[in-house]
Amino acid sequence: MTPTPMYLAATILGFSLAVSAWAGTPDEHVVLTPALVQKVKAASRDIGRIEQTGAEGKEDDRHRQDGMLPVEYFIRSIEAKPDVKAKLAKQGLAPKEFGLSYYALVHGAMYLAMEPALDKKGAADTMAKFTKEQQANIALLRKLGPAACTLD
Repeated sequence: MTPTPMYLAATILGFSLAVSAWAGTPDEHVVLTPALVQKVKAASRDIGRIEQTGAEGKEDDRHRQDGMLPVEYFIRSIEAKPDVKAKLAKQGLAPKEFGLSYYALVHGAMYLAMEPALDKKGAADTMAKFTKEQQANIALLRKLGPAACTLD
């Protein structure tokens, strides 16, 4: 099913509001590089193969704020899982670096996915609300292409 432009615009608005609620979190100031994007994607694939227990899912749900898991809790949950930490180490990533970079990558990918549903002014207004680092990440992901924006 292909999301409608209205759905995409509503989602980006919601995500933008959630991001602004996290204002000042370190993931807003992470600068992605092509190599870091590849490491995060590879680690994400490896981690995706590890099953989350029902108790872990419930614990994550307890920490959600407006449906979003704060990056700080995401990092702590990674640090508490030796098997996940081992997968990250295989890619040369520490839990904090992965967590911050993962959120930065998701943010940029979500904006690019929803940008076509916005008019030029709406896109410019939304972009102006992002940090310089977020804007640079979006430019990088745009340059790298759609494959960089998927987390398999």
